[in-house]
Amino acid sequence: MNKVFLSVITVSYNHESYIRECLDGVIMQKTNFAFEVIIGDDASTDNTQNIILEYQKKYPDIIKPILRTINVGANDNFNDILSKAQGKYIALCEGDDYWTDPYKLQKQVDFLETHKDYIMCFTNAKIINDPLKNRSISGGYPSCLTFDDYIWDKKPIPTLTVMFRNTSSIISTFIQFVQKKKVYYGDLILFSVLLQHGNAYFLDEVTATYRANVGVLSKQNKEQVLKNKIYAYKSLNLLFNLKYKKMYNVLLAEFYAKYALLELRRKNIFYFLYYLIYSFKYKPFLPLDEWKSAYYYSFTKLPFKIRR
Repeated sequence: MNKVFLSVITVSYNHESYIRECLDGVIMQKTNFAFEVIIGDDASTDNTQNIILEYQKKYPDIIKPILRTINVGANDNFNDILSKAQGKYIALCEGDDYWTDPYKLQKQVDFLETHKDYIMCFTNAKIINDPLKNRSISGGYPSCLTFDDYIWDKKPIPTLTVMFRNTSSIISTFIQFVQKKKVYYGDLILFSVLLQHGNAYFLDEVTATYRANVGVLSKQNKEQVLKNKIYAYKSLNLLFNLKYKKMYNVLLAEFYAKYALLELRRKNIFYFLYYLIYSFKYKPFLPLDEWKSAYYYSFTKLPFKIRR
């Protein structure tokens, strides 16, 4: 058996309808190196674990399952299998997503092997099960993505397409931070930490399919999303010792402004003003486009008229 050169990290929970497509997309990869699939199932209550065992029996040198009997939560499940990765590189694909390009892994490894200054590589992806059909996730990124690009552009990197170098110090920093802060949006944290150590290469090809509106985070309401993003960015600000304080303050101001708008739509004037003040606290003057989308819109939609 050849030494594992790359580890695919897959988390699953009640994915019996999707896990076959996910594993088939990994197994079909054509590479000149050996790879493993570490799949952590977080105590699924459906038939997911039996399907995983079926694939393990068929591909014992590739499929390495960790089947839990007690649900530990998304963060702990991911962190555990991430810490077990043996490969020089790590690729990500959740159990409800799947790869469509049989040369995805080879293309990304070929690039990273010849470009040592890059820490990670990602591609475009198609979205299905979404009201806005035929969308791609990451179109428009520059081929060389810096940390500043990632923060300012605010476009999501398709997690299911990401490959990065397995550097123990980086992985350890990420795991310890997430465990301590209990923060959602682990991919945001992971990519932010990785981009402190190098740039990311964007391969503008569709190599995978993202299944929208599936999973815990997909079912969060707008308020939960805003709360979790605010907490995540505040936590990152501390992780980086306020090095990017000005940058994060702008983002936090935007999120608080959106929170204020949410309360305004509920006709809750007290909390509308409360979060608007918080927004000003982080950034007194947002760029014009943000004023139009948040502050200006808010004041023109007030549920009462201001007399002159």
